[in-house]
Amino acid sequence: MEKKHGFQLNLYGKHHIANIILAIKIGEMYQISYENIVTAIHEFKPVEGRMNLLKNKKRNIMLMNDAYSCSSIDAVKLGLETVNKINNNRKIAVLGRMEALGDQAIEKHEELGKFFESLNFDYLYITGGFKKYLAEGAKNAFKENQIKKFKTTEKLITALDENLADGDLIYVKGANTQNFNRIINHIKEKYEVK
Repeated sequence: MEKKHGFQLNLYGKHHIANIILAIKIGEMYQISYENIVTAIHEFKPVEGRMNLLKNKKRNIMLMNDAYSCSSIDAVKLGLETVNKINNNRKIAVLGRMEALGDQAIEKHEELGKFFESLNFDYLYITGGFKKYLAEGAKNAFKENQIKKFKTTEKLITALDENLADGDLIYVKGANTQNFNRIINHIKEKYEVK
């Protein structure tokens, strides 16, 4: 009879399950004990900026740091779907442009905006070269005052500070060249999320 092993993931997103199953199978191939496999899975943490959930437990503010890179619409959708399943008071998506989309850039940003129709987000904060198309795609998913476009990251941060409240969850995703780490670092420091 096979022994059953349970474990808890420190990862967010269903896409990690296939990777975990593959890691278990490789561990089995190399005759690594299940205890060691389970320990390794439990201790694994994602790379900084890849779906890291940070929290201020006292104020119940959460920050999903997915700001490492943004060049795939599928990755952004997966991140948004994952955050959509987390319980909290309000959800705020902070998005920049997706890079390396070539001739499809306008179409893909509009498609991403339309994707919000299947989600439950309260605000969309956007900056970057394709913000107009992202906002256009999202117009049926939000009221007019819930979509906020910014010329600079600094103005976005200021507006976020004016709106952020206890119980909010902020999802941040943008192209590396936009240096959204400024947003991440500001929220970490000001709102003491860890």
